[in-house]
Amino acid sequence: MSRSVVVGLAVLMLVFGTGIVGGGEVYGDEAALQKENSELKAEVLKLRAKVKALEDQLAERGAEVKKLEDEKTKLAGEKKALVDKQLKADADARAYFVDKAYDAGKDETTITSRLMKVNITHGKKRYHWMTLVGRHAGKSGPGVSGGKVGGVELKLQSYFTGKSYAKMKHIEFVADGVKLMCEVTGYDAKVRVVGSARKRVRRDDEFVTGRFTLDQLKTLAGAKEVRGRMGTNKFVLTPGQLATFNAMGKELGVK
Repeated sequence: MSRSVVVGLAVLMLVFGTGIVGGGEVYGDEAALQKENSELKAEVLKLRAKVKALEDQLAERGAEVKKLEDEKTKLAGEKKALVDKQLKADADARAYFVDKAYDAGKDETTITSRLMKVNITHGKKRYHWMTLVGRHAGKSGPGVSGGKVGGVELKLQSYFTGKSYAKMKHIEFVADGVKLMCEVTGYDAKVRVVGSARKRVRRDDEFVTGRFTLDQLKTLAGAKEVRGRMGTNKFVLTPGQLATFNAMGKELGVK
């Protein structure tokens, strides 16, 4: 090989020999690129960890949101149930009672049920009607204000019965086999003359007031079957009348 060729090779090695030199070692720009690549990989791993942490947080927040939505749905259901219950109570009150009057002077509320026809099953099947009248202290119900219950009266009206109940001391009830004696506390009779001018007929209408104790009302309010006797007449309470007794018990806080 000539001297000039050797010198030329030496120059080329000096010019291009700054990269890889023996043993596969890395120098210069290649080393910098690998370092930067390693740093980028480390940064990517950090970012992935942050993304994973954010995803976990979102999942937790999603669970919390779901829990809050479920709670909201539950509260809405409870609210609807309360509204429906109040609407039913108002409807029941309209179905069973005709009057709720508050007397400010006495600080007493009087509750009067609808007039109910007595279902006579044995005896003189004349016209008999009954009404329940309950009283409690205060304006709100006993369950709200704790107002003391003043009592429960049974008002009976009978037409064309003569004076069948003038000497009656008790009205007998049998509630699911339990015998109850409702004390008669008041009696009145009114005479009516009916018929034509040639043939006048005297009719005696009777008005009887009985009084229940709270224990008796509790028994009647929870009964499934109630039969009774007044004088020689026997009667049975209809499902609607049993519901009225039950409603009166609730109005007076009798449990």
